[in-house]
Amino acid sequence: MVIRVLDRKVLRDIWSLRGQVLTIALMIGAGVAVLIASVSAWLSLVHEQEAFYAETRFADVFVEMKRAPRALLPRLAATPGVAAAEGRVVGDARVEWPRSQTPVSAQILSLPATGRPELNRLRLEAGRWPDPARHDEAILHVAFASAWGARPGDPVTLIMNGRRETFRIVGVAQAPDYVLATPPGNPLPDDRGFAFDLARWTCA
Repeated sequence: MVIRVLDRKVLRDIWSLRGQVLTIALMIGAGVAVLIASVSAWLSLVHEQEAFYAETRFADVFVEMKRAPRALLPRLAATPGVAAAEGRVVGDARVEWPRSQTPVSAQILSLPATGRPELNRLRLEAGRWPDPARHDEAILHVAFASAWGARPGDPVTLIMNGRRETFRIVGVAQAPDYVLATPPGNPLPDDRGFAFDLARWTCA
């Protein structure tokens, strides 16, 4: 095999600059490795997100209404292209949380009178579901519970519509629509200053 003069010159230059060449090769290799790891992590996160949303039956569409009759739900469910429709009551409240030096706000979500939600199902992390026969039991969001060390059995007092009501936490759960629990008007999550509870409310 005949090596031309220019080929020998290139080989000599590479050898004389072997330190720089090796550094560049390592940098390229590291960049490729970071790219592969990033893509793999992204694909894994997308897969976990899709699996979590499928498991919890995360709703595709949310509609906020005021004083909407429950009799409207069957008509919505019968709309072409709608697989399921479910309603719930959402209200704002203030939490009396002595351990916090700043005000704690909350959103209260209703649970079905019997059974569990068909859409936006909760993933129970600790405790149990509220007893359908009781209206003083609630499920607490896992982020708020973790931030304050709250556990099933602890009381939580809420001020809603000017009334003071005390619930007993019976479960801690994760919800697909509250993965990042953000207070109204604030795009940033605040696990210590904002919570949401789920309890069984009666509504027409």
